[in-house]
Amino acid sequence: LVRLAEAHHVHPAELAELTNVPGRGVEGVYDGRPVRIGTFEFCAEIIPVCFRRHTEQIVEKIREAGGSAVVIAHGEQAMVVALSDTPRPGAAELADELRTVGVSSVTMLTGDRRIIAERLAAELGITDVAAELLPEDKVEHIRRIRSAGEEGGLAVIGDGVNDAPALAVADVGLAMGGIGADAALETADVVLLHDDLDRVPWSIGLARRAKSIMLANLVFAIGVIVVLAAFTIAGHVPMSVGVLGHEGSTLLVVANSLRLLAHPSP
Repeated sequence: LVRLAEAHHVHPAELAELTNVPGRGVEGVYDGRPVRIGTFEFCAEIIPVCFRRHTEQIVEKIREAGGSAVVIAHGEQAMVVALSDTPRPGAAELADELRTVGVSSVTMLTGDRRIIAERLAAELGITDVAAELLPEDKVEHIRRIRSAGEEGGLAVIGDGVNDAPALAVADVGLAMGGIGADAALETADVVLLHDDLDRVPWSIGLARRAKSIMLANLVFAIGVIVVLAAFTIAGHVPMSVGVLGHEGSTLLVVANSLRLLAHPSP
């Protein structure tokens, strides 16, 4: 977009008093007049009455076709930009791969229109969908999922400003680092430095394997120390055997930890 703008000698406008309105859009002041970018409902207040209805009809046609409409309103002018949501790389296999690593249920929470959310969910194999949610609605939905009493922790994957509250209330918040908003990255517990969603189930599998190896190392190391301490108190462990047992167990723990290097790549 930057190169296209430069090719047509178009330069970004300097906006004053820029404010983000979660779930609705952004607003500011340009050339002494308010400017808004976001949903039609958010921009309608500053769109002239004479063609406000016409703008709404255009937005509805875009939504009925399964697209997303972004409205830009300034002064006596308004523009509607039609966008089409496409699954991110790795999204098509995400639900199946999460179930493979033991995730019991997958739910899509989105602020998009229901017709768009249901179309994408059908492509991704997700049956539980909640659409047209504001940030606070996502938080409330997550709390309802947690209160349902399913076993295990609750993880949330997000990358936008509107996802930050949901990431904060989850047991584990995962943000996509490459394109994630600063608010999401600062709130998340885990930041994936790659934007492919197939890294998510891979990360869960790696974390579980690391946990099992860590527990095995702790049990083994503590067991060796307890055995050596018991025989030492009884007076039946020579110094050389004690040193060999202690240092040898350390080497075995390190060798067991190195098995993580054999974890398959995503």
